[in-house]
Amino acid sequence: MYDDGVYIGWGLALLAAGLLLCFTGARSLRLAAACAGFGMGSVLADALGAGWLGVLLVGAAGAVGALVLAGLVVQTGFFVVGALAGGAIAAAAFRTFSLVEWSPTLVVIVVLSAALLGGVGATQVRSPVLAVVTALAGAGLALRGAVTIAPFLGFLREPDTLFGSLVATAVWLVLAVAGWTAQRRSGRAPVP
Repeated sequence: MYDDGVYIGWGLALLAAGLLLCFTGARSLRLAAACAGFGMGSVLADALGAGWLGVLLVGAAGAVGALVLAGLVVQTGFFVVGALAGGAIAAAAFRTFSLVEWSPTLVVIVVLSAALLGGVGATQVRSPVLAVVTALAGAGLALRGAVTIAPFLGFLREPDTLFGSLVATAVWLVLAVAGWTAQRRSGRAPVP
């Protein structure tokens, strides 16, 4: 679907954004917003069949939009970051569980619902939920980036067996726990 150089570039961008979000997400709302916005936009555009340029543009627009939105509404920054990360988690889950042919309408509804739940959870419980949501979203984006740039991980790109989906889920959760642990050990409160 993509030129190899572009695909690898997108994979590296997803990997970097995912690792930053996973391991430092709850410490900086701006960084978390930009990473989650890029991830949510680009993975959703890819899942809905956009070309490489559309994926990159939607990802970049998501990052910029998330930065602007988080900056404008500092008081509700927790909601914005939680919502973006919740949407990124749902978008990554659709790509991980690709055994089923998902309706584009269902994908959009579930991603938006997960975004709403992530935002509400982050505003109600703040730091703990934000750390979990950013760790999960970052791990999902990092996994998506890794399988995009590493051909030997192709079986995890869009698993076509139950075993492949379970392996992808296990890798996702292990990385998320590592990110959550790193955020928890930092002991710093989230800052805008």
